[in-house]
Amino acid sequence: MITINNTMFFDSDDEFYEFAVIPYARVKTVYNNGERESYIDFDMSSMYNKALADNYNFIIRDEDSKIYKHGCVNVGVLSKPVEHLEPYFRKFTEKLYDKDRKFFTY
Repeated sequence: MITINNTMFFDSDDEFYEFAVIPYARVKTVYNNGERESYIDFDMSSMYNKALADNYNFIIRDEDSKIYKHGCVNVGVLSKPVEHLEPYFRKFTEKLYDKDRKFFTY
């Protein structure tokens, strides 16, 4: 991952998934009108939530990205939408990426 001008670039769906998702589901309990209700859910990572709060955009540098195509991430059969996910256009995005990348060290 590299960050340029409030945009985080990821090389693949897997890299974005590792950044954004806590990869296990758990049972959560809520009380509704005095009755206990349990359900299965998963959480997004604190890094992802902080980036959203700081108004970052995300680009997955893969024109066949399933996360971008569906607009969500999955843990088993559960899914959650991904916010601030921008499209990837190879010719346009790579020019911006390569232009600014020379100023960063890894």
